[in-house]
Amino acid sequence: MEVHHHPNVEKKNFKEYFLEFIMIFLAVSMGFFVENFREHQTNKAKEQEYVLNI
Repeated sequence: MEVHHHPNVEKKNFKEYFLEFIMIFLAVSMGFFVENFREHQTNKAKEQEYVLNI
């Protein structure tokens, strides 16, 4: 039977965790804003189409 040892992994300090949090937060926020902008553009195009068809 083999014994598996865990590799020596360096512990992250607070600065690295904070930078990862900022990157994830920015990615999610940007995704939200882009989706909101895309939906706004789609609604604007539909509104123009409805106005022209009246």
